[in-house]
Amino acid sequence: MNTIPPPSPLIQPSLSPLGGPPTPSFLDITQWETYDWSPSPSLSIDENYLDLCMMLMRTSIALQGFMGCLLVKGEPPSYTRTSYFSQILTCSINTPFFTSFNSEVHAEINSISAAARSNINVNGSTAYISMPPCKNCFMSLKMAGVGRIVSRNRLCETITDYLTKVNTITYLDIPDTDISRERRLKIVEVTGRGVTATKEKIQEERKKRKIMKEEERERKRGNRERREKEKEEREKEKGEGEIKE
Repeated sequence: MNTIPPPSPLIQPSLSPLGGPPTPSFLDITQWETYDWSPSPSLSIDENYLDLCMMLMRTSIALQGFMGCLLVKGEPPSYTRTSYFSQILTCSINTPFFTSFNSEVHAEINSISAAARSNINVNGSTAYISMPPCKNCFMSLKMAGVGRIVSRNRLCETITDYLTKVNTITYLDIPDTDISRERRLKIVEVTGRGVTATKEKIQEERKKRKIMKEEERERKRGNRERREKEKEEREKEKGEGEIKE
């Protein structure tokens, strides 16, 4: 798997002259690892886009897990990579913010932010997410105007209850099956890339992630010890000041 973080979340350039509303255009996805994915005519549009999302999420380096999000508007006219890519507004993964490897900025927020920075209208779009959104990400998608969410598992109870009361956003759950997992695994294995390509690579990746996790723990431990020491020094200075008085 590519352990080098990708550039900023990719977005579609606007084709509108004079700064008008953005229009769908080809998404330059070449900087992302897609494992030579191509849409399958035997799958639905939602299943194909969710598979692509699962390929893209492997670019993530977050220790808590890999996450991906695609914002798509419209239906691809044919079963080709170019056709499917042409409907993607933004694609993103989860990224660190305050730390080096934590999942602090969720993929959904990165996708919405990328669209906002380039004045891309996501109203009525579909969000394909590798895992169901948390409450904060769901609220962000809803307030941004996303009309559909497609993911692999059930939503939390709070969001499910909300959906029973409103009809402005819908959720489609496409459960993982042995067949779907095997299908995605074959895509990775055929190209010989990715953490699941071989047993050796899996073991190598686990070792790397373990080292990164230990480094992160050491950094946090050092910060905690530094804060405790600073607190002790402040209390000591305060005590000495009270004695003098």
